[in-house]
Amino acid sequence: MESFKRYLNSFIDLPESEWDVAIKHFQFKSFRKNQVIHSPGHIFKEMLFLTSGIVRSYCMTQEAKDFTWSFHFNDRCSNIENFFVVDFASFSMREPSRLTFEALTDVEVLSISYNDLQGLYKTSVFWQNAGRMLAEQAYYFNHHRVLSLLAEPAEDRYLRLQRESPYLFEKVPQYLIASYLGMTPQSLSRIRKNQQIETES
Repeated sequence: MESFKRYLNSFIDLPESEWDVAIKHFQFKSFRKNQVIHSPGHIFKEMLFLTSGIVRSYCMTQEAKDFTWSFHFNDRCSNIENFFVVDFASFSMREPSRLTFEALTDVEVLSISYNDLQGLYKTSVFWQNAGRMLAEQAYYFNHHRVLSLLAEPAEDRYLRLQRESPYLFEKVPQYLIASYLGMTPQSLSRIRKNQQIETES
């Protein structure tokens, strides 16, 4: 709970009394490496805040290709974080998700159900503000993610990820990094080799 508390307090000052009311609505859960946390076709009933581990969300294209939508992690060694394991569209609009969420490592999370979160929103202006800010962050991430895939050259996408989160290159297999960047493993390997040559020259 403390890591979640620190995260929210980084952008909104929640009084201690609000934490005392909210804490009973949260549960700790754990998942083993390679365990599927959420399957497509189901509505996200809980919002999960990562306290440790790495999760991948992905979908299958019509051509049966595996496309990584995001990596979810919470590690102080990283320059950026993606704390929440949730399909915000499915969770907020109550519609089936198209994404699979899989634990890449052993994972621990803090969970709150949709109904309990809505209850906090109804009774607390502080949690209303927190929810709004979380929704804005989710929109910001998805907006830039889509624009990057649509408008940026493959090499620029690689350089951006390397700059923002070199942590992932140490923790995640290269073929999954390639899937996240929208390229083949061979293309990623070629880009990395060219970058190494440029750095050495």
